[in-house]
Amino acid sequence: MEAKRRKRQKTQTRKMQNFKRWLILLGAIVIVIAAVGCRNKVSSDKDDSNKGREYLLQLEQQDLDMVEAKIEDHHKKVDLETIESGDFKTIYEDTVFMGDSITENLVFNEIVDEYNVIANMGDTVRKAMNYISVLEGIQPKNLVMLYGMNDVILFEETAEWNSIDRFKEDYKALIQEIKNKLPNTNIYVQSPLPVTYKATATNSRLTNENLKRFREAVLQICEEEGVTYVDISVLAGEDSGLHEADGIHFKREFYDKWLGYLRGFMNK
Repeated sequence: MEAKRRKRQKTQTRKMQNFKRWLILLGAIVIVIAAVGCRNKVSSDKDDSNKGREYLLQLEQQDLDMVEAKIEDHHKKVDLETIESGDFKTIYEDTVFMGDSITENLVFNEIVDEYNVIANMGDTVRKAMNYISVLEGIQPKNLVMLYGMNDVILFEETAEWNSIDRFKEDYKALIQEIKNKLPNTNIYVQSPLPVTYKATATNSRLTNENLKRFREAVLQICEEEGVTYVDISVLAGEDSGLHEADGIHFKREFYDKWLGYLRGFMNK
């Protein structure tokens, strides 16, 4: 009897130990599941937090873009109002104009300030090289050039030193030197302007046919050098009534049209 009792006791003890092991294992499984759940929740919360932050940043960027668009809009309106009022001294206060007597008249007509103009009667592309150091001292935001009229007067088809090819070489060298010395300056190169028959009567080379050839050369130069070409010849045709009596220079009305038109290229 005693032996049977002891055997039964051992069996019960073994069952109890197995039960405890199962309880411990079950507890461990519960703990692991709980830990994974917490981690997933933290990860989910973190993802939600990141998504929320990204959303707020998107909203902030949209607001910033909207503000910038409004500012840009405002500047355009201010520019338009300034152009309409003819206050070109304000519009072009950070711009330098280079050219010949046509450009020089911007000062004589008091359209822009004297320090904004580097131009003299008879100036050519080749002579413009002499003004690089002056430009370096000014460091303008924008540079607007208008050459070709006097270059055409000097033009000779068979003369190497003043042929169209030489004109192109000189103009490209000028632009390259300006780019090298003033890398942050925006360069705008304008087309030579048309003349009337009165100009041709005083100089046989000064014809609209020759000027057209030089205009095409200027366009090629701009394309090759990657600078902005501005065709202002469309503003003052031979029969526009905007030329002075000599058929070369222009009345005040032309300058208003010219500078208003030019501003549109600078806003691009």
